[in-house]
Amino acid sequence: MKLKYIDMVGKDKSTPRYRRRIPILCQEALGKEWFQVHLRNKSGARMIAEWETIGREFDKLIADTTKRLKGEDNRSPATLWRDAILKAEGVLDGVIGLDRDDARTVVADSLIDNGEDPMVIKAVLAPDTEAPAITLLDARNIYAEERVKGDPDKTTRLERHVARMEHVLGPLKDMPLVSLKREHGRKVRDYLLNTYKKKNGKKLSVASIRREISIMSAMVALGIREHDLDGKAINPFTNLELPKSEGRKSEKRLPLPDDVVTATRAKLMTLKKNPALHLTWRIMAGTSAHAKEVAYLELQDIDLEREALSIRANNLRGDLKTGSRDRDIPLVGDALEAAKEAVELAGKNAAPTTAIFPRYSKSRRSHDNLSGILKKHLEAYRTSDRHTPYCLRHRISAKLRVAGAEQVVIDRVLGHSIGGIGAATYGGTDDRLEVDRKWLKKALR
Repeated sequence: MKLKYIDMVGKDKSTPRYRRRIPILCQEALGKEWFQVHLRNKSGARMIAEWETIGREFDKLIADTTKRLKGEDNRSPATLWRDAILKAEGVLDGVIGLDRDDARTVVADSLIDNGEDPMVIKAVLAPDTEAPAITLLDARNIYAEERVKGDPDKTTRLERHVARMEHVLGPLKDMPLVSLKREHGRKVRDYLLNTYKKKNGKKLSVASIRREISIMSAMVALGIREHDLDGKAINPFTNLELPKSEGRKSEKRLPLPDDVVTATRAKLMTLKKNPALHLTWRIMAGTSAHAKEVAYLELQDIDLEREALSIRANNLRGDLKTGSRDRDIPLVGDALEAAKEAVELAGKNAAPTTAIFPRYSKSRRSHDNLSGILKKHLEAYRTSDRHTPYCLRHRISAKLRVAGAEQVVIDRVLGHSIGGIGAATYGGTDDRLEVDRKWLKKALR
């Protein structure tokens, strides 16, 4: 079997060499045109395994170099040293005819002449040097890898929290986890409580600060655990004292009054330049789906035969925030009529994956535009500055409760987690849908 990128070199052409051209954009940064490594194994499964390992090293080298060129290199000192060791060992593995110690001097001289990264040269000459300490940046990176997993919204939130942490503690790469003390947590807390202000000049709510510190705590805890620092490092963000939240939680967001909902609907119906906007409002008002859920609806998510709206993972939105958000919501009354109009607007020949509201699903942040424009029109009719489009969900919740619906029905419709396993899973999907439909009709009549 011929392996890609392998040729035979040496006097008798018996030594396999992995030789692969480096992308042009990375050649100047790496100081060479070709990536070349001599294989130690010449045949069989071991050769294939070595070939695969070298291929992964090449891919990582190019990915890391590209990030560095774009200013996106977010590796910690410990990771940089580990990568330097891997690169140094890879280069040394390609040296034939010299023992390891002699090869180090020869390779180091060659790397110096080629302008190699000093850390790689150090890794060649002194690989036993003590590695840099694990820092908050390592904790941030492992948290991003394990918990955030590339989700755009979660990434944005994480970077926002990290920026505030760095404002108080300095660069994450300079703060070893083993050096963290309780006072570091208190300093961050005090900054969030007393100094930091949002763009509108207002301070963060205690509830927001509690959530932010919770994420910081989770990030540090994961870093300590995954880097085997239990008993060596403490988490300064656990059990921090915070003031009690202002007011009752139930008063933070008020249900939108019916007359406000009706007036806003009437105004949106008059917007000829954006005829689909009123459909989003009407669907939200009758289903509890919020702006983000509605913005990324695909044609296949509206089932007019079952008269149901499916909130689920799709090509537009990606995964859902939680498993409980994956749900079918009955379409009744005006929401059903709006859904029919939305399907008609998509066109008879539209594919199942067609975006229902393409104007608000162009990117992972487009739903913010929908929230913003709905809020702008709502402001002309709302009776409290706590009224937002999200309050349509509170309206559905309140109406279901007044109608006498059980909490499990309210939780299902809103996509909240359901405590009992039986309540969440027993019975068929259609059975639960019909129960929810009965209560929605009663609540919205």
